Amino acid sequence: MRSDTYLHAGEMLTCQGCHNPAYRAAASKKANPMAFKRPPSEICPEVEGSHPFSFPLLVQPVLDRNCVACHMKKRALDLTRGDWEKSKTGWYNSYESLQNFAFFYDDPAFTTPRTIPGEFGARASKLMKILDGNHYGLKLSPRDRHRLTLWLDCNSDFFGNFKQTKEQSKGENIPVP
Repeated sequence: MRSDTYLHAGEMLTCQGCHNPAYRAAASKKANPMAFKRPPSEICPEVEGSHPFSFPLLVQPVLDRNCVACHMKKRALDLTRGDWEKSKTGWYNSYESLQNFAFFYDDPAFTTPRTIPGEFGARASKLMKILDGNHYGLKLSPRDRHRLTLWLDCNSDFFGNFKQTKEQSKGENIPVP
């Protein structure tokens, strides 16, 4: 669950799964679920910059590899780090440039902080719609696409936490709290 869950005294909580009917029991299945028909997945660590979360380590390398040179040549959105040390926030130019393309809450129709499937994160972002189209022939590697999707699905944050922000802006991996 991506949000808080709480119960009042005497209430019970069961997890039927996100796509099951909310007010009745899920239908029983005669066959084993697909997951039981294959061996367990091997647990692998997530990409650098995902724990703790870090835009400089997770997203900026993707932009540097795939976007910065062309954007500078065409004088398009500034996707560089810029002079982040002079910034009041410590954010990169790229992060500020992507705000109108990444953040779900910039939608004028947004009224509540709910994560509705398909209406939040990468699937709802303008950035992925651009990249999924024909953005000047750009083809992201699966790993780079995963990094952007992960960032968008995790609320498009810059800092993983608000401690050691200068170190995070430098691209240092800080200890997990």
